[in-house]
Amino acid sequence: MNPRHVCVLFIIFRATFAFSSEQAGACSVHDTRTTPYRFPIVLSGNLPIAGHDVRNLIALSWQNRKWQRIPIQIDQRNAKDEYVLADGLPFTKDSDDFFFDANDELVFAGRHLGQSFTKKDLQHITAQSWLKNAANVWQINTCQNKKFLGALLLASVPNTPKLRSAAAVVFDEVQKKVTSPYYRYEFHDKKAALLGKIFLKDGTKEVEAIASSSFMMIAKLPWFLPNMQLDENSFESEIESWQSGPVRTIVAVGVKFKNFLSFLNLHMFSELVFYEGLFQIPTEIHFPIEAKKLLKPGSGLAYAIHFWRPDDWKIETNMTRLPPRDPQWVVDHVQELSPQKLYFARGTHSSREWSFMTKVRVDEKAVRSFPPPLLLQRADFEDKNIAMHWPWVRQLKGDWGVFLDLSKVNRGVYDFGLDLVLRTEAYQDLTDYDSARAFWQSYL
Repeated sequence: MNPRHVCVLFIIFRATFAFSSEQAGACSVHDTRTTPYRFPIVLSGNLPIAGHDVRNLIALSWQNRKWQRIPIQIDQRNAKDEYVLADGLPFTKDSDDFFFDANDELVFAGRHLGQSFTKKDLQHITAQSWLKNAANVWQINTCQNKKFLGALLLASVPNTPKLRSAAAVVFDEVQKKVTSPYYRYEFHDKKAALLGKIFLKDGTKEVEAIASSSFMMIAKLPWFLPNMQLDENSFESEIESWQSGPVRTIVAVGVKFKNFLSFLNLHMFSELVFYEGLFQIPTEIHFPIEAKKLLKPGSGLAYAIHFWRPDDWKIETNMTRLPPRDPQWVVDHVQELSPQKLYFARGTHSSREWSFMTKVRVDEKAVRSFPPPLLLQRADFEDKNIAMHWPWVRQLKGDWGVFLDLSKVNRGVYDFGLDLVLRTEAYQDLTDYDSARAFWQSYL
């Protein structure tokens, strides 16, 4: 076990986009796209490309009756389910082979999807040798709620020259910042695991959106054990490894905790995933025991965000605010707290030139028994009635926050996460971008 895993609560990041792999015929809809799909697509699991050498995979897009090669990215995960990252400390470098398996990920940008095509259209590919030497050729159609998003041609072709394509997101390891056409992200100098500063970009114009963040874990324990609180001062974290490609950049952060919880294993925010217009902080929590036998209501995770100029932002959300009620009441009245399929908050800048959307993801297993994520707004951190039942709110503070009660967890692994979608325009509606589906058809 490498040294960055020697800690108490273990949190790993996973990709959010869960696209199914089905037969292409199920996506038989008309090509009615008016604008390119602006989100990335990540395919993993038991895909038809399993066993193929990832260095041989190429993709083409059919646009205006012409084929053009498009960039794709394949990120491998090793036997420990960690991303295999080439740069930085060599914790995971060369820890997997080059053959695609179920935990590896095929990634491409939605804007590179092409128009629908048939097998007959393949005759227009100018480099016919690609198809003659191909081990297999697949058509991938993508749809969302019966709406066609686009298609691409994927082929496994030995010895094909790599496509030269610049990284969509650039990571500067010296300045510890990530830059995309739409945002700049600066890691916290001493605590890289915390959400860092975020600047929204539009050409040469730029506005600072999020200035800092705070984290807290609250463990309310039986009388024979002392209650515990962990915050951002309870751990040290630093950037360890990274890898950039034509679609996304992954940055791994190692965390060392100063305090210890014997029933959890925490490794927080270990793999941040950055795309052109969004980034993800997926969270996987391991509970090796029946935590609900030790944790009392009110135990959980709290996160707060501090805006640079909070009055410049209008926030809309479908989350329920943390009530000024006893934590036991919250646990007992789960169904009264407006459970949602998708929990989000979105902010629009007063200039209407920038906006962001935060999506809070809750494990499907947890939705049935956990209270939903509860919202904290600026006034709530100073509310005496709330502090009477949730005393940690005054220590956390912020302009916007989320609390997730974990007192009902069973033994097992739970996936949570926080995604931030960043835009250079105001939001018109909310897109559930991880509900798209991919349909495969083999041509060989």
